[in-house]
Amino acid sequence: MWAEEHGTSVYVVGPDDDLKRVCDVEDRLQYFEKIEALLDHINRADVLVQKLHQKPQALVDKLIQFVFNFFPDRLFVPEYNPHGYVENVEVANVEIGEVYALEVGDGVVKAEAEATVEYSAHVSYEDLDTGFYELETDRYYMTDHVNLDVDEKSTVTVLFDFSVDADNPIVSEASIAEDMITVEEENRGDYGFYK
Repeated sequence: MWAEEHGTSVYVVGPDDDLKRVCDVEDRLQYFEKIEALLDHINRADVLVQKLHQKPQALVDKLIQFVFNFFPDRLFVPEYNPHGYVENVEVANVEIGEVYALEVGDGVVKAEAEATVEYSAHVSYEDLDTGFYELETDRYYMTDHVNLDVDEKSTVTVLFDFSVDADNPIVSEASIAEDMITVEEENRGDYGFYK
């Protein structure tokens, strides 16, 4: 009603299917699943943003190389055994997905890209389903120590500044937004939580 009264559109942001369905039938409501997509929509008219959306191969290559180099530096933790360890992380493959323009400055776009990372790692932890727990000391005793190698896939957010010099994409101030990566060290099937 407000949008019709003022002759304008309203942006609606949120990962909600009901909101999306309402917006799909209302011309004055524009739906975006997340704020990054809205910012990208607002900045889309900028020429530099258009070049960013073309995802030139040189840009993709730089982002992939950045993730290969710095993804293993994150803090990795086992999902079901928080006192365990994840070591020897090796990246096998990186794919760059959606790219969003968050902010347009003077010849520079602050941008974000989704990167899907396939990697292997070594996980070790105490299996608390073995041994026994002593109430007096609040400790587990005679537990089995599990060592295993896992192959995982995670999606991370790469933040970076994008600019162009003589048609050559420049990536600077790159960082991975996630400080901690959760590794699913066990296939817990349907019973998950209750193991």
